[in-house]
Amino acid sequence: MKQTIYFNRFTLGTVLFFIVIIALLVLSVFAKYVLVESDLLFNDEKSKFVYESAQLLELILKSIATGMFIYSLYCFYKFMVNCNKGLLFSTVSVKQWKSISTIYLIYGIAFLIAGFVEFKFFFGCLIVGFISSVAYSFSKIFEDGTEIKQENDLTI
Repeated sequence: MKQTIYFNRFTLGTVLFFIVIIALLVLSVFAKYVLVESDLLFNDEKSKFVYESAQLLELILKSIATGMFIYSLYCFYKFMVNCNKGLLFSTVSVKQWKSISTIYLIYGIAFLIAGFVEFKFFFGCLIVGFISSVAYSFSKIFEDGTEIKQENDLTI
């Protein structure tokens, strides 16, 4: 039986490119924070940033959220690679979709909590909640497909 390739190299490369770009953006934010804190970026008092604890906490939360987003893109990338290997309906695919769903569920809860602080985050809660429900639906579809595939393999 000929192996079906679901995602071409361009698609895989594009996802990997975005993972690298987002990781570089996170590193640049940390580098800017380190340079500002060590007085290497701004030497005079007028242009020096004063980071309060709230701003530092916001930076940490954004970095954690970005790391979670990068990990969800990595899980999707691994899913595409496994699809090309012929592991479309396997437990690996189900686990990857469940981890993506869990990540976006945590995002949704964080947006909901942040929405009580500032109203502008409620819209993000709706979008991220929808993405989480779609990813969970995909995990259930692939779980059912895996069970059907195992039953078909046993009947042959």
